[in-house]
Amino acid sequence: MSERGVSVVICTYNGASKLPETIRHIANQCVPAHIPWEFIIVDNASTDETSRVAQHEWSKYTCNQQFTIVHEPQPGLSYARRKGFLSASYEYILLCDDDNWLDPHYIATVYEIMASHPNIGALGGYGSLVFEEEPPSWVRAFSIYAAGRQAPMSGPSKRFTLYGAGCVIRKSAYDILQHAGYRSLLTDRLGKELSSGGDYELCLALVIAGYTIWYDERLTFRHFITRDRITLEYYHKYLRESAKCFEVLNPYKIICEWKSLNVKSFRYRMAKSFFYLLRLYIRVSTLRLLQKKGSARHILLSLQIYSITAMVTVYWKNWNTIIQNYKHGKELQKKFSQSTGWNFWNAQASLSSIVKEI
Repeated sequence: MSERGVSVVICTYNGASKLPETIRHIANQCVPAHIPWEFIIVDNASTDETSRVAQHEWSKYTCNQQFTIVHEPQPGLSYARRKGFLSASYEYILLCDDDNWLDPHYIATVYEIMASHPNIGALGGYGSLVFEEEPPSWVRAFSIYAAGRQAPMSGPSKRFTLYGAGCVIRKSAYDILQHAGYRSLLTDRLGKELSSGGDYELCLALVIAGYTIWYDERLTFRHFITRDRITLEYYHKYLRESAKCFEVLNPYKIICEWKSLNVKSFRYRMAKSFFYLLRLYIRVSTLRLLQKKGSARHILLSLQIYSITAMVTVYWKNWNTIIQNYKHGKELQKKFSQSTGWNFWNAQASLSSIVKEI
């Protein structure tokens, strides 16, 4: 196991314009002297001045913590995160996006929580949105950004997933996943593409391996949203490309939710989900007909239809892949059990006793 401490890891692609403010918030962290920490930037095949800007910005501050820039030439956020995990010296790896502005006590609070709960595999906080310019009303009504509550209250989360922004991963847990043969099936963000889901995939793998997913509202940060991310064009691109992740995430989530599930039962649940989406499509389409075209409500319902259509398409076109991913997840579950000696379902049953202690 790595030494207890916090490794702040930023994975960035062409982040030169966003990094200065993010780095300022990290350099100004209020961290007690007894907590060791470091700062790592993973330059993921950037074509701008990301590394130079990062080095220049960090030099402005008197923070004496270890600062490192590493390069990952293979495009894709999942590859960059893996590079960050391999480069990290400490047990608690804080994944800070290049547009996340951390609260001054974020690192100290991360250390306190992770050190107190050794079964936490992933820890998440509360993100609030800061827009470069005021967005249309439908943007706030249909948010696609990493922000907001991730559980009803602080403690173990039964949702099994956390958004990657501001998320903390226990390095020893990640190492167990790798030892058992886990490899991300999703590349996550890839250059200018908006594919996603790598953070959810990692959380679900941790749950299958027997770890707890934890939310704590004391961990707060601001998520800066640039003006180019509040357009209909951006939303359509995001909804279309991010839907691809469901062929991996849905099988994993079903494995987490059900004790005993064979392939036949899994097919039934996926088919049931497919027809639910079809019914939802009809209902939302009907509601849209009643709205004035171009109104905020009409746009909102149109986006919901676009999202549902993208997911239905994934089910229809990738059915065999979904089945194979389910089998892959079950095999990982078996390997995790052999590697750790933990029983996944006993670990989940213990959540109720943990909640009572909080």
